[in-house]
Amino acid sequence: MSQFITKYAQWRNVLILLGLVIAINILLGLSLSGNPNLKPLDLQFSYSPEIAYALISAYNEQERGLYILIELTLDIVYPIIYSLCLSFALFLLYNNMRLAKLPLFLILLELFENAGIVILLANYPHQHPWVASVASIFTSLKWMLAVSCLLLVLLGMVRRFVQR
Repeated sequence: MSQFITKYAQWRNVLILLGLVIAINILLGLSLSGNPNLKPLDLQFSYSPEIAYALISAYNEQERGLYILIELTLDIVYPIIYSLCLSFALFLLYNNMRLAKLPLFLILLELFENAGIVILLANYPHQHPWVASVASIFTSLKWMLAVSCLLLVLLGMVRRFVQR
């Protein structure tokens, strides 16, 4: 992975990946815009099993099916794209491979989160509170790591700006 990061970490690639992140966010926003009451579990910082099932109950069968489809397709590709974007940016800003690999853990956290959410959605109305609890842990860890990586990128950019 170090060779991959070293080879492809260029500002041009960061901008391309950032453009893809924005495009996917727009696409996801449009897919959920039909019902403003729908709040994806992925976008919560944390949730209890009760909150998870309250949110899931707001979905009708077709919306749950769409959510599952998104989790198994777009939300598998999306974390790869934004993790590489963050990874490349961190490498370029700090020239530190350990720091550059940090965002790659987001991919694993997202995959575990997605698996939990799919189980909850696919089995509804049958409830699995322990799956909701574990999925929430992965969701919270994902957000903490993502925000940390974003802050490191912003700090690196400010540092670079001040140095010039």
